[in-house]
Amino acid sequence: VARGKANITATYGGKTITIPVEIGVIDSLTADKSYFVTKSGVQTQIKLTATLSDGSTRDVTDTATWKVSSYKLGTVEKGLFTATGSGKTNITGFFGGKTVSIPVEIDSLKYLKTNVVKVTLKEGETAKVEALATYSDGSEEDVTKPALWTTSNIMIADVKDGVVKATGKGTARITITFANMKTTVQVTVTK
Repeated sequence: VARGKANITATYGGKTITIPVEIGVIDSLTADKSYFVTKSGVQTQIKLTATLSDGSTRDVTDTATWKVSSYKLGTVEKGLFTATGSGKTNITGFFGGKTVSIPVEIDSLKYLKTNVVKVTLKEGETAKVEALATYSDGSEEDVTKPALWTTSNIMIADVKDGVVKATGKGTARITITFANMKTTVQVTVTK
């Protein structure tokens, strides 16, 4: 009726015999991934296999209990992980008293660069700056929209989604942040 270890005892004529029984006892739990790298918004399926004490194996992906150590970085249901943030976390599967943990990196970057490092504008002018992320797997992506753009001095230069607007004479630094990496663009505004 349930998973576990038990003893069946039979008594007859003053004699007793005990038979140990194991019901679906899990010897080990393994995942088909020991570690993986993914990107925000991408779904990754993890398969969980239980090896029983009799040596047989069973796919327990759908019946296992799943957890993500950092809820801000993703969700997991029946082994399907959906990345929602940037960083490092662990996905854990629990079944039959055993646990398996899979480390995952989301939006792991090698480089974050812009198409220009210096911009010179006159008051009232605007310039479009693009941000390009190179991931650890070598793939590249335009992250101009999802990146966070900030200015060191809003009175000189304002910025939103890569569009820099010259608001006053002077020099300002635009900082672009994406997936825990930063890069900067220098803005000079002349009259």
